[in-house]
Amino acid sequence: MQLIVDGEIVSEDPNAQLVTQEVIENLTNGVEIPVILVDTDVLDNGLTYVQAVIDEDDVYILEYQDGSLDRHYFCTSEISVDDIVHTFVLYLDANPEWKTGLCWEKLDPDEMIIQSSY
Repeated sequence: MQLIVDGEIVSEDPNAQLVTQEVIENLTNGVEIPVILVDTDVLDNGLTYVQAVIDEDDVYILEYQDGSLDRHYFCTSEISVDDIVHTFVLYLDANPEWKTGLCWEKLDPDEMIIQSSY
């Protein structure tokens, strides 16, 4: 796994503590800084990841992509930073439960919500 914050690699091998710290620090400061956890074990040039940001209206946005732009989804559930931390830590641990309990909707590649610098 690779942890990326605001387009910069924070860690090539993050642990749950670092992921938790970066998500909380960067999603609670009121600035639109994307936090991305890339699954580097998948050989798809970094196209499998989960990402989150807080928007200008203080709404948390959570998305994931599963290998290609055609499989890009966003969370339609109302979520908190704790939900995002929980999702990221499960994703980090490769626990398939990371998607459960949340509602997801497929996004058209031209309609991506988070415009990350990743």
